[in-house]
This record gives sequence, structure tokens and C-alpha cells, in this order.
Amino acid sequence: MVAILGVVVSVLNAFAIGIGRVKGRTWLTLLFLMANLLPQEMLVYPLFTFFDKAHLLSTPWSVILTFTVIQGAFGTYLLASLYGTFPKEILEAAALDGASRWRALRSVVVPVSRPTLSVLMVFFFIWTWNEFLLPLSFLNKDQSLTVPLVLEQLSGERQTDVTTLIAATLLSVIPTIIFFLIFQRTLTRGITAGAVK
Repeated sequence: MVAILGVVVSVLNAFAIGIGRVKGRTWLTLLFLMANLLPQEMLVYPLFTFFDKAHLLSTPWSVILTFTVIQGAFGTYLLASLYGTFPKEILEAAALDGASRWRALRSVVVPVSRPTLSVLMVFFFIWTWNEFLLPLSFLNKDQSLTVPLVLEQLSGERQTDVTTLIAATLLSVIPTIIFFLIFQRTLTRGITAGAVK
């Protein structure tokens, strides 16, 4: 869910900054860059307090909202520079055909940038799947734990069942491999996009 929502937020923000030409777009892009430089440890206490007051602690929404914003900041920074160089002739042709800005985004900009969006989605999925600190801070019920937190519980303080831990680790890697295999073709296309003109 974070991978999908992060890409949607990134596209909408980057479209407004890169193509929409909002005022102060350089400062907005710099703000998103600065948001990426904040260490996650700084976010634990304010977010914990916020989610506690919003009654979202120990629910998946605390992790989903947090990482959607974090991944969205990175995606916005990356896509804003890409959309800033988007060919205006294509958008003008769409406008002449009667396409609104929303239709141009949906039918022109997103299909052209699909390889880049696929790369972002794969990265967002892997980064969120492997995250440990923030889910550890927000989730304390057994039914809401993420895979890295469950793996951490399998290793005891004095004794560890190595066979169970290795089997669980193997199972935890399978969704990442499946996700990667689904997007492998578009991922390869996205990495090499723009290399040859």
C-alpha cells in the first residue's frame, strides 16, 4: 500500500511542481530534498505523540501514513526534476486536442514516465518492507507486527532456534522476490531509460 500511495503522492506533487510551474518551485523542491535528509530517529517522538493522540498507535495506518509521506518526499524530489524537463510540445498537443490538466496527467505524463514510476514503486516496496525502527516504535500488538519485527522476536536473548529463524527469513524474502519479478521488465526499462537517444 505504501508503494502505491507513495507513487501517487509523488506524481501529483511533482506534476504541480515540475509541469504546473507553481511559484517558488525551486524552494519547494529544496524543501523535499531537505525532508529526505532528516534522520528517521528524529521523527520517532513527534510521530509517536501524534499517532497516540490520533488513536492510530498499534494500527497499520501509523506505518502506512508515515512511510507514504517519507517515500513521497523522495519521489517528489526525483520526479519534479524529471517533469521539469518534460517536453512542452506533447502537453500543448494534448491541450489542443481538448485534454484538461487532469487528463494530460493521466493520459500523457503517467504513461510516458511509467518506467520511472515502476522503479520508484519497487524501491518504495523494498525500503518499506525492510524498515525496522519506526514500526518498532509504533506497533506493539502481535497482530500488527511487520515481518522484520517478527524475525526479531524469533531470536531470543539467551537461546535462538536457528532453523526456525532461517526458515522465517527465507519466507520474508519471498514477497520481495515476487514483487521484483513482476516489475522486472519495467524496472530494467526504467533504469536504462534515456541512456540511448
